[in-house]
Amino acid sequence: RIIHRLRCPADLEKLLLETNSLWQKRTGIINIKPSEVVEFLNSYKLISIFGFYLLVPEKSKKELILNYAEKWRFVSSKVDGKELIKRGISPGPIYRQIFMELKNARLDGDISSDDEELNLLDEIIASLPDHSMDATES
Repeated sequence: RIIHRLRCPADLEKLLLETNSLWQKRTGIINIKPSEVVEFLNSYKLISIFGFYLLVPEKSKKELILNYAEKWRFVSSKVDGKELIKRGISPGPIYRQIFMELKNARLDGDISSDDEELNLLDEIIASLPDHSMDATES
């Protein structure tokens, strides 16, 4: 491989390979929601994402990458574990699912206020199987 022949430092080699991986998967960021862009890019280092940005010729993809780097990666749910406990949800893996659903709704513009997020939380809780509820609340 050319990277080995160039005798790149290990860190640089890793970044180049990661950027190449993004390049190989570039068709995966066409016509997707912001939450899908975040899911797609979250596992990569930001420096690799910027390298990818420099390689991508399409303006629409560059815009998605910039939105991710500047805004979307910082979006989070306003609801926390205390709120879920208050609503009778026992701590566990279900928390991650709830937080992700709330975050994705914010990213995709399905909700835009804290009140809308709490309403969506109520809908999510109503759709949960009974085993996710705290025994004292059932």
